[in-house]
Amino acid sequence: MAFVEDPSVFLADFGRACTLAGAELQAIVDVETVADEATGVLTQRPVARVVAADASGAASGQAFVDDGTAYTVRQVLTEPPDGVMLALVLARD
Repeated sequence: MAFVEDPSVFLADFGRACTLAGAELQAIVDVETVADEATGVLTQRPVARVVAADASGAASGQAFVDDGTAYTVRQVLTEPPDGVMLALVLARD
């Protein structure tokens, strides 16, 4: 089943203005906890969730700035089920 809601509504309520490679966009920036499947070790990483159409050129190595904090995009992940949203895995500079 495809996501039929307008994702900009969620970003208007929970997102904030950020920049990706110098272009402004709305993002929900958070820290998520991930378990390593092999070892079970938990790690935390910053992630920005953005509308895929707003960040169609998102790629590893790009600069991402949130509220004056600079990050580098480590990985771009398509969010299930339909790829309307992207998760940008970040590393703080």
